[in-house]
Amino acid sequence: MKPLLSLILVVATFFYFPPFAQSDTPSPRIVMLGDSITAWGNWTSLLSRRDVWNQGVAGDRTGDVLARMEKVVLVRPKYCFVMIGINDILSGQPVDRIFDNYRKIIDGLIKGKIIPIIQSTLYLAGPDPQNKSVDALNTKIEQLAVERKILYLDLNRRLAPNKQLLPAFTNDGLHLNKAGYQAWKAELTKFFADSHSPRGQIFIIVQHWVQLHQYRFILPLKLFRFPFILVSNGATLKGM
Repeated sequence: MKPLLSLILVVATFFYFPPFAQSDTPSPRIVMLGDSITAWGNWTSLLSRRDVWNQGVAGDRTGDVLARMEKVVLVRPKYCFVMIGINDILSGQPVDRIFDNYRKIIDGLIKGKIIPIIQSTLYLAGPDPQNKSVDALNTKIEQLAVERKILYLDLNRRLAPNKQLLPAFTNDGLHLNKAGYQAWKAELTKFFADSHSPRGQIFIIVQHWVQLHQYRFILPLKLFRFPFILVSNGATLKGM
Protein backbone atom coordinates (compact mmCIF):
# COMPACT_ATOMS: atom_id res chain seq x y z
CA MET A 1 0.00 0.00 0.00
CA LYS A 2 2.87 2.42 0.70
CA PRO A 3 3.98 2.65 -2.97
CA LEU A 4 0.36 3.23 -4.04
CA LEU A 5 -0.08 5.92 -1.40
CA SER A 6 3.15 7.61 -2.54
CA LEU A 7 1.88 7.65 -6.12
CA ILE A 8 -1.39 9.28 -5.03
CA LEU A 9 0.53 11.94 -3.10
CA VAL A 10 2.84 12.63 -6.04
CA VAL A 11 -0.14 12.93 -8.40
CA ALA A 12 -1.78 15.42 -6.09
CA THR A 13 1.44 17.43 -5.81
CA PHE A 14 1.95 17.59 -9.58
CA PHE A 15 -1.58 18.75 -10.23
CA TYR A 16 -1.24 21.46 -7.60
CA PHE A 17 2.19 22.52 -8.85
CA PRO A 18 2.13 21.85 -12.63
CA PRO A 19 5.43 20.98 -14.32
CA PHE A 20 7.07 23.40 -16.74
CA ALA A 21 5.46 26.45 -15.14
CA GLN A 22 7.12 29.80 -15.81
CA SER A 23 9.66 30.63 -13.12
CA ASP A 24 9.75 33.96 -11.31
CA THR A 25 13.15 33.17 -9.77
CA PRO A 26 16.58 33.88 -11.29
CA SER A 27 17.30 30.15 -11.45
CA PRO A 28 16.47 28.50 -14.78
CA ARG A 29 14.01 25.63 -14.81
CA ILE A 30 15.35 24.30 -18.12
CA VAL A 31 18.92 24.03 -19.42
CA MET A 32 19.74 23.40 -23.08
CA LEU A 33 23.12 21.66 -22.98
CA GLY A 34 25.33 20.98 -25.99
CA ASP A 35 27.63 22.40 -28.67
CA SER A 36 27.21 25.09 -31.36
CA ILE A 37 24.01 23.50 -32.66
CA THR A 38 22.46 24.22 -29.28
CA ALA A 39 24.35 27.48 -28.75
CA TRP A 40 23.04 29.12 -31.91
CA GLY A 41 19.42 28.61 -30.93
CA ASN A 42 17.71 31.55 -29.25
CA TRP A 43 15.77 29.33 -26.87
CA THR A 44 14.11 32.06 -24.86
CA SER A 45 12.59 33.40 -28.07
CA LEU A 46 11.98 30.03 -29.73
CA LEU A 47 10.17 28.55 -26.74
CA SER A 48 8.66 31.84 -25.47
CA ARG A 49 9.95 31.06 -22.00
CA ARG A 50 11.90 33.13 -19.49
CA ASP A 51 13.21 30.13 -17.59
CA VAL A 52 15.54 28.62 -20.22
CA TRP A 53 19.34 28.79 -19.91
CA ASN A 54 21.34 28.17 -23.09
CA GLN A 55 24.43 26.17 -22.20
CA GLY A 56 25.49 25.34 -25.73
CA VAL A 57 29.18 26.09 -26.42
CA ALA A 58 30.56 26.12 -29.95
CA GLY A 59 33.13 23.41 -30.55
CA ASP A 60 32.29 21.46 -27.42
CA ARG A 61 32.78 17.72 -27.28
CA THR A 62 31.44 15.34 -24.66
CA GLY A 63 34.60 15.76 -22.59
CA ASP A 64 34.16 19.54 -22.56
CA VAL A 65 30.55 19.23 -21.40
CA LEU A 66 31.63 16.78 -18.72
CA ALA A 67 34.26 19.27 -17.51
CA ARG A 68 31.66 22.02 -16.99
CA MET A 69 28.92 19.87 -15.48
CA GLU A 70 29.37 21.45 -12.05
CA LYS A 71 28.25 24.80 -13.47
CA VAL A 72 24.97 23.26 -14.62
CA VAL A 73 24.38 21.30 -11.41
CA LEU A 74 24.99 24.37 -9.23
CA VAL A 75 22.01 26.28 -10.70
CA ARG A 76 19.77 23.26 -9.97
CA PRO A 77 17.43 23.34 -12.98
CA LYS A 78 14.54 20.90 -13.08
CA TYR A 79 15.22 19.62 -16.61
CA CYS A 80 18.28 19.45 -18.85
CA PHE A 81 17.94 18.77 -22.59
CA VAL A 82 21.19 17.24 -23.85
CA MET A 83 22.52 17.09 -27.42
CA ILE A 84 26.22 16.44 -27.83
CA GLY A 85 28.64 14.17 -29.68
CA ILE A 86 28.91 15.34 -33.28
CA ASN A 87 32.19 17.22 -32.69
CA ASP A 88 33.67 14.09 -31.11
CA ILE A 89 32.69 12.10 -34.20
CA LEU A 90 34.09 14.70 -36.59
CA SER A 91 37.39 14.64 -34.70
CA GLY A 92 37.65 10.87 -35.10
CA GLN A 93 36.90 9.81 -31.54
CA PRO A 94 35.71 6.19 -31.14
CA VAL A 95 32.00 5.87 -30.47
CA ASP A 96 32.62 3.84 -27.31
CA ARG A 97 34.75 6.64 -25.85
CA ILE A 98 32.14 9.25 -26.78
CA PHE A 99 29.42 7.15 -25.19
CA ASP A 100 31.43 6.69 -22.00
CA ASN A 101 31.56 10.48 -21.57
CA TYR A 102 27.88 10.77 -22.50
CA ARG A 103 26.94 8.25 -19.83
CA LYS A 104 28.92 10.21 -17.23
CA ILE A 105 27.11 13.42 -18.25
CA ILE A 106 23.70 11.80 -17.81
CA ASP A 107 24.66 10.14 -14.53
CA GLY A 108 26.04 13.46 -13.27
CA LEU A 109 22.73 15.17 -13.97
CA ILE A 110 20.79 12.40 -12.25
CA LYS A 111 23.12 12.54 -9.25
CA GLY A 112 22.52 16.29 -9.13
CA LYS A 113 18.75 15.63 -8.99
CA ILE A 114 18.23 17.09 -12.46
CA ILE A 115 15.99 15.27 -14.93
CA PRO A 116 17.95 14.70 -18.17
CA ILE A 117 16.20 14.46 -21.51
CA ILE A 118 18.43 12.93 -24.16
CA GLN A 119 18.05 14.38 -27.65
CA SER A 120 19.34 12.36 -30.58
CA THR A 121 22.62 13.50 -32.11
CA LEU A 122 21.73 14.96 -35.50
CA TYR A 123 22.92 13.28 -38.68
CA LEU A 124 25.02 15.20 -41.20
CA ALA A 125 23.52 16.15 -44.56
CA GLY A 126 24.12 13.89 -47.55
CA PRO A 127 25.65 10.41 -47.63
CA ASP A 128 28.42 11.33 -45.21
CA PRO A 129 30.40 8.31 -43.93
CA GLN A 130 30.38 9.86 -40.45
CA ASN A 131 26.65 9.16 -40.26
CA LYS A 132 27.45 5.53 -39.45
CA SER A 133 29.06 6.73 -36.24
CA VAL A 134 26.13 9.05 -35.55
CA ASP A 135 23.80 6.09 -35.96
CA ALA A 136 25.91 3.95 -33.63
CA LEU A 137 26.00 6.69 -30.98
CA ASN A 138 22.24 7.23 -31.17
CA THR A 139 21.65 3.53 -30.68
CA LYS A 140 23.79 3.60 -27.55
CA ILE A 141 22.25 6.74 -26.04
CA GLU A 142 18.73 5.46 -26.70
CA GLN A 143 19.68 2.30 -24.85
CA LEU A 144 21.11 4.48 -22.07
CA ALA A 145 17.68 6.09 -21.78
CA VAL A 146 16.23 2.60 -21.38
CA GLU A 147 18.71 1.73 -18.64
CA ARG A 148 18.32 5.02 -16.77
CA LYS A 149 14.55 5.19 -17.28
CA ILE A 150 14.64 8.69 -18.76
CA LEU A 151 13.18 10.34 -21.85
CA TYR A 152 14.70 10.13 -25.33
CA LEU A 153 13.63 12.78 -27.85
CA ASP A 154 14.30 11.59 -31.41
CA LEU A 155 14.79 14.82 -33.36
CA ASN A 156 16.09 12.91 -36.37
CA ARG A 157 12.63 11.60 -37.02
CA ARG A 158 11.70 15.10 -38.23
CA LEU A 159 15.06 16.61 -39.18
CA ALA A 160 16.74 13.59 -40.74
CA PRO A 161 14.09 10.95 -41.48
CA ASN A 162 16.39 9.05 -43.88
CA LYS A 163 19.42 9.25 -41.58
CA GLN A 164 20.65 12.34 -43.44
CA LEU A 165 19.98 15.89 -42.29
CA LEU A 166 17.48 17.33 -44.74
CA PRO A 167 18.91 20.12 -46.96
CA ALA A 168 15.96 22.33 -46.07
CA PHE A 169 17.20 22.48 -42.46
CA THR A 170 20.88 23.34 -42.99
CA ASN A 171 23.11 25.64 -45.01
CA ASP A 172 26.42 23.88 -44.36
CA GLY A 173 25.43 20.24 -43.83
CA LEU A 174 26.03 20.37 -40.08
CA HIS A 175 24.46 23.38 -38.39
CA LEU A 176 20.79 24.22 -38.45
CA ASN A 177 19.31 27.18 -40.30
CA LYS A 178 16.18 29.05 -39.28
CA ALA A 179 13.91 26.32 -40.65
CA GLY A 180 15.91 23.72 -38.73
CA TYR A 181 15.46 25.53 -35.45
CA GLN A 182 11.78 25.93 -36.16
CA ALA A 183 11.52 22.17 -36.68
CA TRP A 184 13.38 21.55 -33.41
CA LYS A 185 11.13 24.07 -31.71
CA ALA A 186 8.06 22.21 -33.01
CA GLU A 187 9.22 18.98 -31.35
CA LEU A 188 9.96 20.72 -28.06
CA THR A 189 6.68 22.62 -28.21
CA LYS A 190 4.83 19.30 -28.50
CA PHE A 191 6.70 18.09 -25.45
CA PHE A 192 5.85 21.16 -23.36
CA ALA A 193 2.23 21.25 -24.54
CA ASP A 194 1.70 17.58 -23.77
CA SER A 195 3.42 17.99 -20.42
CA HIS A 196 0.89 20.69 -19.48
CA SER A 197 -2.07 18.42 -20.19
CA PRO A 198 -3.52 16.18 -17.45
CA ARG A 199 -2.52 13.18 -19.54
CA GLY A 200 1.01 14.50 -19.84
CA GLN A 201 1.26 15.23 -16.14
CA ILE A 202 0.24 11.67 -15.32
CA PHE A 203 2.81 10.45 -17.86
CA ILE A 204 5.61 12.33 -16.08
CA ILE A 205 4.33 11.33 -12.64
CA VAL A 206 4.38 7.66 -13.57
CA GLN A 207 7.93 8.00 -14.86
CA HIS A 208 9.09 9.46 -11.54
CA TRP A 209 7.22 6.78 -9.63
CA VAL A 210 8.89 4.05 -11.68
CA GLN A 211 12.30 5.58 -11.00
CA LEU A 212 11.51 5.67 -7.29
CA HIS A 213 10.19 2.13 -6.91
CA GLN A 214 12.06 0.36 -9.74
CA TYR A 215 8.86 -1.36 -10.89
CA ARG A 216 8.69 -3.26 -14.16
CA PHE A 217 5.63 -2.66 -16.35
CA ILE A 218 4.59 -1.52 -19.81
CA LEU A 219 2.21 1.40 -20.39
CA PRO A 220 -0.48 1.04 -23.10
CA LEU A 221 0.95 2.32 -26.40
CA LYS A 222 -2.07 4.46 -27.32
CA LEU A 223 -2.41 6.09 -23.90
CA PHE A 224 0.16 8.83 -24.61
CA ARG A 225 1.08 10.42 -27.95
CA PHE A 226 4.44 12.12 -27.35
CA PRO A 227 7.40 12.71 -29.71
CA PHE A 228 9.73 10.92 -27.32
CA ILE A 229 10.32 7.54 -25.76
CA LEU A 230 9.41 6.66 -22.19
CA VAL A 231 11.42 3.92 -20.60
CA SER A 232 10.26 1.99 -17.58
CA ASN A 233 12.85 -0.52 -16.38
CA GLY A 234 13.44 -2.18 -19.72
CA ALA A 235 10.06 -1.49 -21.33
CA THR A 236 10.10 1.10 -24.11
CA LEU A 237 7.13 3.23 -25.16
CA LYS A 238 7.48 5.10 -28.46
CA GLY A 239 5.27 8.13 -29.12
CA MET A 240 3.18 8.34 -32.27
